[in-house]
Amino acid sequence: MNRGRAIKIVAIAVVAVSAVIVGGWRAERFFSSTDFCISCHVMRYPFEEMKRSLHYAASGGIPECGDCHLPRDPVDRTITHAAKGIKDLYGVFTKDISSQEGFSRYRDELADSAAADLRRWDGGPCRGCHGVPVPSSAPGRAAHMKLQRGEATCIDCHRGIFHAAPGT
Repeated sequence: MNRGRAIKIVAIAVVAVSAVIVGGWRAERFFSSTDFCISCHVMRYPFEEMKRSLHYAASGGIPECGDCHLPRDPVDRTITHAAKGIKDLYGVFTKDISSQEGFSRYRDELADSAAADLRRWDGGPCRGCHGVPVPSSAPGRAAHMKLQRGEATCIDCHRGIFHAAPGT
């Protein structure tokens, strides 16, 4: 193969791979956006609940659904998002959650699943915005020592920050 043709093939490959990576990243951001999530009216219930929370826009920013409900690592995020998307789609067709009453029947189960995800990711979505905060109170600092020892993660103490805690 001549050198000019080899350079063309490499250039085309670089452009194609770049397009796939950028396109995949943009698609993932679109599908994890709040606008996409609430396009299904079922997700409007937790969105409206989140808008009433003290945490919503407290720091001047408004997180997207995927900022909290997906891991931070890009590869893990994409795999998790695909798996959760399939599971959620299956749930939409097998559970009657099309009304507030129907959604409320499964609310605790959904909240427990989201909390389990945050534990599995060691609060990664929380830490993405907050880092490792140092509370101003002595009890808060003592509780955060559990984080440093790996005995707890954010959701263990801060459940109900965005959405009401299960059972409420």
